Amino acid sequence: MKGVARTPQSLGEVAKMIRLKNGLSQDSLAAQLGVSQRYVSELERGMPKILDQRYFDLLHRLGITITYETSD
Repeated sequence: MKGVARTPQSLGEVAKMIRLKNGLSQDSLAAQLGVSQRYVSELERGMPKILDQRYFDLLHRLGITITYETSD
């Protein structure tokens, strides 16, 4: 699967899709990461917040690598 996440919402949708593909509930993923289920839910909905290390831990756990290409 390839695509570009241009908004927090679209990135959250990708995280949710991969979480579900891996058979994880929000609760189980949250427990593995040491965060609340609400935190996972908010990330998946793309709610605006300051990105922190926990967000990148979640992405890593789901096997998501964010890449970008600049246009010059």
